[in-house]
Amino acid sequence: MKSDQDSIAQINELFHPRSVAIIGCGLTPEDSQTFVRYMIEVQQECRKPLLMVAIPGHDLNLGEQFCQAGIPFFESAERAMRTYACVFRYQSWRQKQAALR
Repeated sequence: MKSDQDSIAQINELFHPRSVAIIGCGLTPEDSQTFVRYMIEVQQECRKPLLMVAIPGHDLNLGEQFCQAGIPFFESAERAMRTYACVFRYQSWRQKQAALR
C-alpha cells in the first residue's frame, strides 16, 4: 500500500497542477484540527499553492490557521475560483510583459 507521501509525489508528477483547490474539513473539531495540520504539511511538501475553501455551516475559525500558514482560505468556492482566475491572468500578463523587454 502506498504511503501518503508517495501518493502526493505521484499526483505532483502526473498532473503538475499550478495550484490545488481543496474543499473540506473534519467530521469533528478534533478531525478538523488534524485536517488543518495535514493540509499545511501537504502544501509545504508539494510546494504547490493551495486554495482552501470552507464547507458551509462548518467552523470558519479553521481559516485563520490556514492564513497564518500562508494558505489562502475562502468562504466560498466561487470566491476562491474568481480570485485564482484574477491571479492567473495577472501572472500571465506579467510573463508577457517580461517577454517584451
